[in-house]
Amino acid sequence: MVYNDLKDKIVNKIQSIENEALLKEIYQILHLESEAEQVYHLTAEERQAVSEGLEDYKKGKLYSSSQANDIIEEWRKK
Repeated sequence: MVYNDLKDKIVNKIQSIENEALLKEIYQILHLESEAEQVYHLTAEERQAVSEGLEDYKKGKLYSSSQANDIIEEWRKK
């Protein structure tokens, strides 16, 4: 199927939909797709946090998922 033919079929199908909930779902999908194309730029603080995490990884300072969950649960109790 040719690219433009596919787009035309999609547009025609959407125009025939009467279900508002379905239209909202389609809109959400299209909106998320357009957001996914945007590049996110890290702040200086975020870059620093990533660098620290990579250093911890290189030094073997790692936690299993279970250990991390335990740490988070302890932190939440405080």
